[in-house]
Amino acid sequence: SCHTRNFICKECENTCEVVEFIMENKPVSYWSDRCGKWEAQAKRF
Repeated sequence: SCHTRNFICKECENTCEVVEFIMENKPVSYWSDRCGKWEAQAKRF
């Protein structure tokens, strides 16, 4: 199964609302981050 989850990232001054795409209980992709922190995390999966 897959679903999305939104959360507020407070790692920098952008305070982005990040969308996390989860498939089979594992994060697969992130988007809506302005600084690229979460997008870079997704490339590790």
